[in-house]
Amino acid sequence: MKKIIVLLAAAMFIAGCGNNAIEPVAIDESTDTCAVCNMQVMNSQFATEIILTNDKVLKFDDVGCMYDWMDENGTEDMAAHFVRDFDTDDWIEGEQATYVYNESVKTPMSYNIISFQEKEDAEQFVEENNGDLLTYDDLQTHEWKMNREMKDHHHGHDHEETEGNDGHNHDDTEEEMDHSENGDHDSSDH
Repeated sequence: MKKIIVLLAAAMFIAGCGNNAIEPVAIDESTDTCAVCNMQVMNSQFATEIILTNDKVLKFDDVGCMYDWMDENGTEDMAAHFVRDFDTDDWIEGEQATYVYNESVKTPMSYNIISFQEKEDAEQFVEENNGDLLTYDDLQTHEWKMNREMKDHHHGHDHEETEGNDGHNHDDTEEEMDHSENGDHDSSDH
């Protein structure tokens, strides 16, 4: 009987040690800046983050910035990535979310993509507001463009900018900018 109890205790200990679920890290608006554009990350439904295999946490103010980082750096060192539910602000694993692209939705960097935990909520949003329903797989081939017109008229942060410098290198002659072509994200520029 003692052997069975010892074996059960050992099995429970081993099972408990194997529970290394990666959890999202809370946003601290006073210190967190986007790993791509260096803008303040607000604790809102637009915040996203990547947790690397070395436990470093990268935070982003817009899902488009997160995908820009992944495009530039690859995903090999990523342990997990999280987005927020547009309605509840709850964290969701990026692969589990359903996304909506809607040009009229004002996101911090004007990529106009929002995420939902439940597909039904995303479908309802599209039904009421128009837009395109996207899966996680769809995002892998999505053409990441900032809505240049919206970017010029709206900025999702409450701080002053130096004229012409919002953390991204823009060519003002284009109405929309393909963010993936903008490879200059050296934080010393900001």
